[in-house]
Amino acid sequence: MKLQRLELFGFKSFADRVAIEFNSGVTAIVGPNGCGKSNISDAIRWVLGEQRPTLVRGARMDEVIFGGSRDRKPISLAEVSLHFANEDGTLPVDYTEVAIARRVFRDGESEYLLNRNICRLKDIQDLFFGTGVGTHAYSLIQQGMVDSILSDHTEERRTIFEEAAGVTRYKTRRNATERKLEATSQDLRRVEDIVGEVEKTVTSLKRQVGKARRFQEYLAEETRLDAHLTTRELSALDERVAPLSEEIRALEEQEAELTARMAERESGLEALEIGWIEARERETAVRGEADTLRQRITRREEVQLVIGETLRNHSRRLEALEAEADGARARADDLDERRANLSVDHRAAAGRVGQIVARMSSDVEAAREGDHHADLK
Repeated sequence: MKLQRLELFGFKSFADRVAIEFNSGVTAIVGPNGCGKSNISDAIRWVLGEQRPTLVRGARMDEVIFGGSRDRKPISLAEVSLHFANEDGTLPVDYTEVAIARRVFRDGESEYLLNRNICRLKDIQDLFFGTGVGTHAYSLIQQGMVDSILSDHTEERRTIFEEAAGVTRYKTRRNATERKLEATSQDLRRVEDIVGEVEKTVTSLKRQVGKARRFQEYLAEETRLDAHLTTRELSALDERVAPLSEEIRALEEQEAELTARMAERESGLEALEIGWIEARERETAVRGEADTLRQRITRREEVQLVIGETLRNHSRRLEALEAEADGARARADDLDERRANLSVDHRAAAGRVGQIVARMSSDVEAAREGDHHADLK
């Protein structure tokens, strides 16, 4: 694996697109202070995934974008790409040339590319593990790192030696795996907590299910008892309805009999009324005849002496007629008395019929109320 080319656009002082070729042998970059030599090493560190702005000599990551000058306007993005030759297959990809790139925009968005395909930072880091290429690998040594190699602190030297030996890849993977295991353990603890809560809920639900089942059983028993009670009440009502029906039929027969007797009495009363009318007519006739006789007697009083005997006969006849008239009046009075008695009997019979009908109505209403209460229960 060999570094071939570095391309910069909009990165710090490189406002225009610049390509630096790394040929065989040693390539040295020289120039006066402030010409941008350190910016090249910063660009290599940045494109390899450096996340700390201070290591590329900035306060914020968007400060790596060209900020403009007196003669140039600011640029909206910065882009750096590194090209490697991979004929020996050091990088685990099926390409003989590998290009990695990084872009950052002023709104804070950034993206990584591998052979012009968008990828993750982790993909680039995994690609270069064990090759000595990286933000903190031995192949990129900046100011101050030589002191770390020569210092008495074994941890600082150990990091560089592990990277050179290719151990960093496995150590990083182990750390990632341990973090995943720790996260999985935390997830398991959360799952156990959730399971405990679910078991409590299940227990509560089981109790509720038991209560619901008992409620259903009680409800079924209540329905059965209600049906049994309703059946018994219906049977009792049927037993009460039979005698009431018989009594109603008897009352109806009695009512029909009383109605017939009332009709018969009314017929007799009509006959008496006719006889009374006839007696009145006869009385009127008798009275008319008596008047006529009196008139005749008056006319013949003048000849009373001549026809004395005849007058006495007529007088006796008049007395007989008056006696007959008195008898007619007596019969008329007797008819009036009988008519009054029939009226009293008629009113008494009507009162009894009203009592019977009222009694029948109250019994039927009571039976209906009993049926209504039974239906409500």
